[in-house]
Amino acid sequence: MTRRSIVAAAVLASVVLLGAPASAKGIGSARFTGPGLPKGGLWIHGDHPQLGDLGVITDPGDKSIKPFSGATGPAYRAVVTLDFAPGQPVTVIVYPYAAGGPRTYTPVNQPLAGSFAPYGWYQSMPGLLTFLKKNGFPAHAPSVAAAAVGATSSASSGTWPVWAWILLAVGIGGSLLLLASRQRRRVVA
Repeated sequence: MTRRSIVAAAVLASVVLLGAPASAKGIGSARFTGPGLPKGGLWIHGDHPQLGDLGVITDPGDKSIKPFSGATGPAYRAVVTLDFAPGQPVTVIVYPYAAGGPRTYTPVNQPLAGSFAPYGWYQSMPGLLTFLKKNGFPAHAPSVAAAAVGATSSASSGTWPVWAWILLAVGIGGSLLLLASRQRRRVVA
């Protein structure tokens, strides 16, 4: 009986000791920019559990490729730094005033600790909005149309609209087909 108790205590101690470094991993800081926030952005430092509701370090199965339905309200950009991946900030688009509760979108192909951050749409817990308000977000959603925010951010970031990408892909595809048909004629002749 004593031997089993000693083995059980040793196993428990090793689990606790191995789990200690894992508990230190989390969000170091988040910088939010968007309507109604200070010009330089709003910084929140420290590993607050509510920042986990941004969905940066969640199971990829908790995210959706398709956006949720309903009004999103204004978009805010959050640049999140993680304790376990210094120098690899992850950008998240946050919709704290969305109908049905806060939502976030993590864009694809963001490097994180030797891999990539899980991407997609995430339904946050309602406590995220309360936490953000306590830390400087407006009490109510600013009267900025969600479409206007999206149009402004895409125009300022230099991205192309979807139709332009499709047109570019069709043009490149057509050029490759033309080139392949010319190559085939040379081989036959």
